[in-house]
Amino acid sequence: NERTDLFLGTFLKELSTIPFLCPERAPVELVRLHAQHQEMNGTLPLIRFNGSQVNPKFKQTDVMQLLWTSCPILPEKATPASIKEQEGNSLSAQEQLDLVLTMLNV
Repeated sequence: NERTDLFLGTFLKELSTIPFLCPERAPVELVRLHAQHQEMNGTLPLIRFNGSQVNPKFKQTDVMQLLWTSCPILPEKATPASIKEQEGNSLSAQEQLDLVLTMLNV
């Protein structure tokens, strides 16, 4: 029983503006040159989908050197082609969505 109501209206747009994801960490050798975007005292804040960039590993390109100081980077598990493709995941796509909605009190 899938919740198709989530695709109507502005729900997904509103969800994309809520910071609830841990960002991808830049490699240590880059952080030695300059702090990562939004880093404060070695801590990165939660990020949102809106305004974040796709993880360079997912795109199979090496652009981390261009992004780490200028924008949040989505973690690899937040950018699969299909949510079902995540390795080691025993939850269905609907169960994962329900878990996120529960955490957001929706």
